[in-house]
Amino acid sequence: MEHVASGHRLKVRVPSQGVVVALSPAGVRAPTKARAAAGGAGGATAPPPAPTDALADAATDFVRRHALQRDVEITVTGIDRGGTFLGKLRVPATNFDLGPALLKAGLAKLSGRGGEEDPALEAAQAEAKAARKGMWAGWSPEAEAAEAAAAAGPDDSSASPAASIRDVVVTDAAGDGDLSVQAGGDARVPWLTDALAAAGFDRLPPSTAAPPAGALVAAKYAGDGSFYRARVAGKGAAGRLDVHFVDWGNAATVPADDIRSLPPALADLAAVPPQSSRARLAGVRGAGDADARAAAAAAVAAALGGGETLRAQVVGTAAAAGGGAPAGGGAWGGRGSRGAATARVPALLLASPAAPAPPAGAPPDPATSVQADLLRAGVVRLDARSLARAPDGVADALAAAEAEARSARAGVWEYGDPGSDGDE
Repeated sequence: MEHVASGHRLKVRVPSQGVVVALSPAGVRAPTKARAAAGGAGGATAPPPAPTDALADAATDFVRRHALQRDVEITVTGIDRGGTFLGKLRVPATNFDLGPALLKAGLAKLSGRGGEEDPALEAAQAEAKAARKGMWAGWSPEAEAAEAAAAAGPDDSSASPAASIRDVVVTDAAGDGDLSVQAGGDARVPWLTDALAAAGFDRLPPSTAAPPAGALVAAKYAGDGSFYRARVAGKGAAGRLDVHFVDWGNAATVPADDIRSLPPALADLAAVPPQSSRARLAGVRGAGDADARAAAAAAVAAALGGGETLRAQVVGTAAAAGGGAPAGGGAWGGRGSRGAATARVPALLLASPAAPAPPAGAPPDPATSVQADLLRAGVVRLDARSLARAPDGVADALAAAEAEARSARAGVWEYGDPGSDGDE
């Protein structure tokens, strides 16, 4: 560890990559010192130190004593909006585990930032409360219950609509609406790309033995000749391996000579969760024969833009299409997996890149969504049943878009109804 800014703000050097990363213990937040106010007119003095300043100093000193300038192991589990990695930090020589240690000493409390429902953290905080350590010196269960009841206010069991709205980048798409997405603006994606390029896998010899199915490796993508993290799905033909690029969602069959193992020195690369999640376009389905579906695949790729960040809203769940290998992490934690026909993944309404971007925090307008563009072009059909739990107005807007295609005889509607409407 190279620097301790506070009990939960650290800088760690990763020698194998020649980088220094900002890290905070996931789910844990230590007190911070109040910012000094600038003197006012007439030489007004700054306010006295806040009561938490002593605890902030104690937390910082605690971390410095136990971890500063020592070899540490880190496991990255997330990232915050400022680009700081969230995860776990441990000093192997002393078995010092930063998050639980701060909590047990009463020098931090649970924050919910990436460490939700971690039994070890919850137990550590409960131990400090029971012993009235640090910030819990005046704590009582009765007072805590009263504060929680006051903060809760009137009962409202409805989930916040904002929880279902995210910015995403679509990295892989199929004509049937199957998608792979990354969280928009996630700093881990460019960090991984740069770290993999710096590792020089093209100069390393191929793996001497074929890695087993499920192994995380670096595999060369034929499209640009670069190495990316991949999960081995199985053996392909002619000595090749089927792989799934875990940060991008696409699958490929790669020559064995284009596979490299991730050595222990690059454990930090393996520690970052997959950046791609499975999802589906809500409310649409493929239509027509193989030629029509191929055209739909091209139209879907064009409608989604070239790696642009799009506003997305989860309007339900859908069955994932088959093929490939699991993808986890990313925008929604990688629910579902390729190859599991019964898996459920988020069904997304996506803002069209051709339309003005929605205001910050606002959901996509279904009338100017990617789905509406595809339905108006007649390259997909409406799947009304999948929109049964969608917000008001979504199904009607998409039905109107399909009605325009019918009227204009666009795409699959050129010669009339391409099939039964029984599914609608």
